[in-house]
Amino acid sequence: MFYQVDVPDTPIPLKRARVSNSRFYDPQHGAKALYAAYVMNNLQPQLTETLTVPLSVTFHFIFPTAKSWTAKRTKAALGKPHMGKIDIDNLIKFFFDTMNGILWEDDRQIWRVAATKTWGISGNTSVLIGIDDKSNPLPIM
Repeated sequence: MFYQVDVPDTPIPLKRARVSNSRFYDPQHGAKALYAAYVMNNLQPQLTETLTVPLSVTFHFIFPTAKSWTAKRTKAALGKPHMGKIDIDNLIKFFFDTMNGILWEDDRQIWRVAATKTWGISGNTSVLIGIDDKSNPLPIM
């Protein structure tokens, strides 16, 4: 069984927790809440409870080209690998941390991950979540 969700916005990398007045805080608390609400609203008809089984997750992160780029440069970049400053592991960690306790009990349930990062006209994050079993293996996007 598979669940797919697309978040039509520029992918968000995880930021470190911060310290202020000797207290730790999450600078992305609000962004995580909005992201989780969007994902769950789009999965609501298919998914009615938190997943508790081993999972495979496939990501495709699409970053928008800069508006200052020429049409020629934009056309040449579309679909090509994004090798900018944002690390792919931080993009994955943001999604995993956001969905802990909401989509799945804990991200330790995830035993396989595949991810790509490319350029596109607009930003998007596509996520395919699979409940793997031997009769129904998860395809790679």
